[in-house]
Amino acid sequence: SFWHWYSMEDYYDGGNLKVSAGGDYELIYPIGDYPEDAVSSNNQGIPGEPAYSGISNTWEMAVFDLTGYAGDTVNLRLHFGSDSWVTESGWYVDDVQVGYVDSTGIHDVGVLSLLLPDTVYEDSAYIPGASIYNYGVAEIPFPVVCHIGDYIDTVYAEVQPGVKLDVEFREWIPGLRDTTLTAIVETRLRGDWAPSNNIIEKDVYVYQVQGTGFDESIPKVYALYQGRPNPFGDVALIRYAIPRKGDVTLDVYNILGQSVIQLDSGVKEPGYYDVKWDGRDSRGKKVSGGIYFVKFSSGDFYSIKKIVKVR
Repeated sequence: SFWHWYSMEDYYDGGNLKVSAGGDYELIYPIGDYPEDAVSSNNQGIPGEPAYSGISNTWEMAVFDLTGYAGDTVNLRLHFGSDSWVTESGWYVDDVQVGYVDSTGIHDVGVLSLLLPDTVYEDSAYIPGASIYNYGVAEIPFPVVCHIGDYIDTVYAEVQPGVKLDVEFREWIPGLRDTTLTAIVETRLRGDWAPSNNIIEKDVYVYQVQGTGFDESIPKVYALYQGRPNPFGDVALIRYAIPRKGDVTLDVYNILGQSVIQLDSGVKEPGYYDVKWDGRDSRGKKVSGGIYFVKFSSGDFYSIKKIVKVR
């Protein structure tokens, strides 16, 4: 296992772990898998391989099962590759440990991820979830608790050793708009051997689509409104207005001025339009965190707004 933090261009850059017992190095997969199933073929180090890629936002624990190499002397290689185009901070690794489970056994469960969108909508129903993992040697029932503002729910899980399990909580309906809430999931196994992996948190922005304060009549002027939330994680909502029928384009560019994706285009009737951007490029790949520019054009009018993706 090791702890790591990374900030690199999503899809194009990445890192993984390889092992050799005296021959060629072979890729090994972490528990919970790599976030990117295949980096770009232009990557100069690990073309087309699964990898950690994008932005982690926080220090995370990675765990690998080396049972198949028990009794062998092995070399481990952290292998990073880049397409040498966009510069990010890189991949930082700390507290590397290679160990074993003795006959007395250990009890350790943890949360791998919190399954909830970064942006939700007021008065809509959501089912919060989490991926949990049993790092220990025994299957013992334990509670898993979810907090989101005033919402709290507890489920009980039984997970076999070395197995990941997705759990779901009861329905949650956000009641506060234009607010950022912190969602927390925690495992509470009595006698947990490694409590540092028991809690995971993420910020969730509650958005109100209707009744946002915009005049829903025919606009008097062309306008591009600031994307919300800003910064955003999973989804941003972008609104524009046109006072008369005409051709429109709505595009996203990176800081180098390169086109990332076209969000909307065509002939539109007068009115207000809301467009979602899920943080993906025209190939359907998630873009890396950073600054982007949204450009709206219609006739002789154009407007540009800056938006920040945090991961």
